[in-house]
Amino acid sequence: MKSQFQFSVSIGLALALGGTLVWALGASDAIGYPAGSVVSYGSNPVVAIGGTITDVGSSTLFTAPADQSIVITDVALGLSISDSYVCYGRYRVELRTGGGDVLGVYAIGGSEATRHPSESTNISYSSGLPVPPGESLEIQVSEVLRNCSGSASTTTYSLSGYYAQP
Repeated sequence: MKSQFQFSVSIGLALALGGTLVWALGASDAIGYPAGSVVSYGSNPVVAIGGTITDVGSSTLFTAPADQSIVITDVALGLSISDSYVCYGRYRVELRTGGGDVLGVYAIGGSEATRHPSESTNISYSSGLPVPPGESLEIQVSEVLRNCSGSASTTTYSLSGYYAQP
C-alpha cells in the first residue's frame, strides 16, 4: 500500500513540475534589438522618393546626412515602352552608392503592346539596403535588349526606407 501511495505522489509531482516548466519556459516570439536607438532623425524618420528615367541614364536620388544612415526597405520598378508598333525591351537597373558600391541589381522588361508597365518589380527587404552617412544613392538604367528603333522607354521607380543611426 505504501508503494502505491508513493507512486501516485511521484506521478503527481512529476506532472506538476512538468506543467510548471512548460508554462515558464514556453515558446514565445524572439525579438532582437541592437544596443541603442536604431531609428532616429526626429519625429519623421521615413524617407521616400519616386520618379522616372527616360530611355537610359542615371540620377542621384538623395544623399544621406553626415550623421545618419538611410536604410532602403522597399523598391518598386516598372517599365513602359511607347512606339507605333509592337516592340519589346529589357533593361538593367542598378542602385549604388556614390562611392560605387552596388546595393541592388534588377532586370525589368516591357512591351509597347500593353502600353503600361508589362513587368514590374516590387521588393520589400526585411533588413534593408544601407546607404552610409554622407553617401549618395544613385539609380542607373541601362539597355540590355530592345528589338525596335525609334521607341522611347520610361523606367519608373519608387523607393522608401528610414533614417537610422549608424
